[in-house]
Amino acid sequence: IGFVFTLSAQSQETDSLKLLLKTQPEDTTRINLLMEVAYAYYFSKPDSCLSFAEEALSLSRKLKTTTAQVAALNCVGEALRFLGDYPRSLKMQMEALELNQKMKDTNGEAITLSFIGFTYTEFREYRHGIQYLRPARELSRQSSDQLMETFALTGLGNAYDLLKMPDSALYYQRLALENFSGLKH
Repeated sequence: IGFVFTLSAQSQETDSLKLLLKTQPEDTTRINLLMEVAYAYYFSKPDSCLSFAEEALSLSRKLKTTTAQVAALNCVGEALRFLGDYPRSLKMQMEALELNQKMKDTNGEAITLSFIGFTYTEFREYRHGIQYLRPARELSRQSSDQLMETFALTGLGNAYDLLKMPDSALYYQRLALENFSGLKH
């Protein structure tokens, strides 16, 4: 019952955001609303997530808001990954990576590197995935983003598991568990 209530409340919130979008002019507030709706659909409806994130991307490019472009590119890339369009996903993520590097945003770079690593792993290019997940982990460590480091470690463990390297997989999954246990809840 709790799950159904949460979904219903989330749906009502999403509906409210969509109503706000109808009256919101083309500004950064509109981009933020589009991204909120996209994130609401992130795991449940990747096609809807993609639609709202693409609109946010288009508007952020028009308004030349780099930070919003990165967020939208990451979201579009992830939606495409969930939909199985790995080449387009990687194209979006690579563009986000380039913008993060231009802005010298190491935390943003770590996030995007992780997304690229996850995409390569799902694309069955496990070694390519590892090549992106390792620096993602290091950058997350440098910026003290323990949660992102945990995601990168889990991705590394998954990639090694899929490579049939159980010792390495177990090593990284244990590190991920230790890291996650150390998060402040």
